[in-house]
Amino acid sequence: MNTARRFSHSTQDELATHQRQQLVDSLLQIGAVHSPALEQAFLSIPREAFVPYFYEQETTSRTMAWKLVSAHEMPREDYLAAVYRNASLVTKIDERSWPVSSSSLPSIMATMLEALDVQPGQRVLEIGTGSGYNAALLATLTDTPEQVVTIERDAPLAAQ
Repeated sequence: MNTARRFSHSTQDELATHQRQQLVDSLLQIGAVHSPALEQAFLSIPREAFVPYFYEQETTSRTMAWKLVSAHEMPREDYLAAVYRNASLVTKIDERSWPVSSSSLPSIMATMLEALDVQPGQRVLEIGTGSGYNAALLATLTDTPEQVVTIERDAPLAAQ
């Protein structure tokens, strides 16, 4: 039986909420998150909505070989556990098999956002949208999403 089908929608939401809480707990523990506003932003923004798939490097390969990890091809709880690790998730590779875009390490995002000290009502320009997860965190912190402008030069990536 497919494990993802065993869980109701509300249980799947609880799984995602639990994974977000574990990520925030780890960010608090390492000192990456200090402000209650940033803690709430990480708790409220579903990273899985911005990273429906990612690439993992094949550990058995001697070359830059990557395997696609998709939310649609594995049990939901396994995917959520992978997405909510404090890890960079490669979201695009080029024709040479080099990573060219990723959802950054959450602890690095947290450190940058803490240093930026975004306040409600501020306007923010982000260069390099990538998956859009950081832009969603910024929009939550400004409390005015239309005040966040993000630019992505890679047209196919921006279309995603």
